[in-house]
Amino acid sequence: MLSPQGLRHGNKQLLLWLTELNATHPRILAANAEAKASGHRHGAARSKLFPSVDAKIDFGNENITRPAHESSMLRQVASISARQLVYDFGAVPGTIDKAAAEKDAKLTQLAQTRQDILYQGLTAYLNLLKTCENVRHAKLSVESIRRLSGIEDAMVERGMALSYDALQMKAQMVGARANLLRAEHNHVVALNFFAAVFGFRPSADELQRMTYPVPDKAVIPASLDAAVATALQTHPQLLIMKQTREANLAELKANEAAFFPRFDVVLEGRNRQNDQGVAGLRSEARASLQFGWNLFSGFQDTERVNATKANIQRMLRAELDTRRQVEEQSRNAWAQVVSARQNLLINQNQSALLKVFLGKLDEGRMSGATIRPITIIIGERDYLSSLDQAVIARTEAEIGIYTMLLNMGTLTLDVFAN
Repeated sequence: MLSPQGLRHGNKQLLLWLTELNATHPRILAANAEAKASGHRHGAARSKLFPSVDAKIDFGNENITRPAHESSMLRQVASISARQLVYDFGAVPGTIDKAAAEKDAKLTQLAQTRQDILYQGLTAYLNLLKTCENVRHAKLSVESIRRLSGIEDAMVERGMALSYDALQMKAQMVGARANLLRAEHNHVVALNFFAAVFGFRPSADELQRMTYPVPDKAVIPASLDAAVATALQTHPQLLIMKQTREANLAELKANEAAFFPRFDVVLEGRNRQNDQGVAGLRSEARASLQFGWNLFSGFQDTERVNATKANIQRMLRAELDTRRQVEEQSRNAWAQVVSARQNLLINQNQSALLKVFLGKLDEGRMSGATIRPITIIIGERDYLSSLDQAVIARTEAEIGIYTMLLNMGTLTLDVFAN
């Protein structure tokens, strides 16, 4: 869990949403239930190490007819037996090890599900934040053109401006409105995705308070090689495949044990009342070491062993393919972060230059210089466009960071703790 200090210095609203998401998302709850079920299956496998005790009571009227004798008595037989495994050449231990490996795989799958949902939540949040900024910039562009269009029309009527400037301005207005429609559509799509992930739609006040999250720098890898090396060691899917392979090896051990005998200690006790036509009570007790060996089962055991060996080979090949994919994803995420950060710097520099340019135009107008409104419109359009591109680049950089952490298997709420 996050510390109060981490909440104060991070984006508290986002952290609260993500914490709630981590505790209530249906996919996480389903994965948690499956992990609990695998734990119980492991417990069921371990129970084979303990003795089994059976009790049986049989009573009823027994009629026996013989050539020289006929009897009819109320018969009662009570028996109890206990069986304890001594040695089976690895059949039960193999079954237990398989269940333990499967339990570990389900726990890893639960952790992977939590990271997947967290990644979806962060992506939904960042895309929604991006579209909010895009809509705001698009509205500013439309308002700026509308304001300056009135000035341009008045100048044309007084003969102080050319009519094709007014036509160009109207064309700019059409383009700005089309851009606003696209931005509003993207905002609706982002809002729907956010609601699908988090289960609610943020209010207007919550949208206003949204800011970019700040991950702990300590969890971000220092280099591409470090990111790739960590991903190949801790990627959840690779861990799951490794644990599944361990389960297959344990299953192989259990299957191979079928070729060998099994030894059990058996304790039995029985009380007979009027049994088999013999009146009176009789008691029996015995202790024995039981030896059992299946000598032939129609090649069933051999086929099971061969199938398990083939499955192990399949897992090894699939694991190699997955390692290559994980490395590719890690390198692509790193390239996305680097490229997006470079684009962000370029767009910020462009925005700064255009802001200075627009300031110079304002100074010229204040000093009485003739500035064509279309020049201002184009400058403001380019300025707002550069701001949009900067927002997109920052969003891509942030998503790239979380994609990289997801591939490394380290994307948890703790990345925002500091």
